[in-house]
Amino acid sequence: MNDAQPATDPRVADLVQAGRVRVALYVPQYTKDPITGELGGWTIDLVSALGVRLGVEGVPVEHPTPPDAMASLKAGVCDAAILGIEPSRAVDVDYTPAVVQADYTLLMPASSSIRSVAEADHPGIRVAGWRGVRVAPSAKVN
Repeated sequence: MNDAQPATDPRVADLVQAGRVRVALYVPQYTKDPITGELGGWTIDLVSALGVRLGVEGVPVEHPTPPDAMASLKAGVCDAAILGIEPSRAVDVDYTPAVVQADYTLLMPASSSIRSVAEADHPGIRVAGWRGVRVAPSAKVN
């Protein structure tokens, strides 16, 4: 069975003619092998599947931040993007239904008065993060 969209579909005709769909991604949505430069992760798989579905090459386009990904989309450098759903972005993009839910956790000292992400999401509250920190699936975290 061929799942590719017909080339006559006006939403994809230009992509079929170009032979590719360029999808904006941003760190940390994917991994990059430091030696080979090969990209990996669920977003890379999704870009590839989109290309197969459309009958073209799926091309991931790396960006350091969500605003950079949005800028490349608005400038026509990319044809689509994998973005978190943010009401402020809806002015410039149309969203599909969500395909993934990502949960994040804040680690706070026991003495902190902050007990939820909502309590940390205020002006003047500083939140630090680490890029590339991974916990092995078999690791026990207390």
